Amino acid sequence: PSVRPNVWTYNNVLAALIRRGRLDEALGVWASLKQQAAQEQQQGGGVRADVVTVNTLLDGLLSAEPPRVREAELLFMEMVEGGTQPDEYTFSILL
Repeated sequence: PSVRPNVWTYNNVLAALIRRGRLDEALGVWASLKQQAAQEQQQGGGVRADVVTVNTLLDGLLSAEPPRVREAELLFMEMVEGGTQPDEYTFSILL
């Protein structure tokens, strides 16, 4: 049997990439996660990003030099429209 990554796995990979200054690579992983989730949801399963996933990416985008504000805005809108509710940490990142 193969081991499939779950949201916790993805969150940790994203955080590690961002800590290492590899934000664009983290965004590539995010794109892959979304694509995989869309395909697997059609089959009744899949990994769904959570608020931690989005917060990790928001923090990375806004901590970048220079901050990638427009991308963070788009990600936040995608988060809300996708049904993931922001939490207190989300709003502290956005401030």
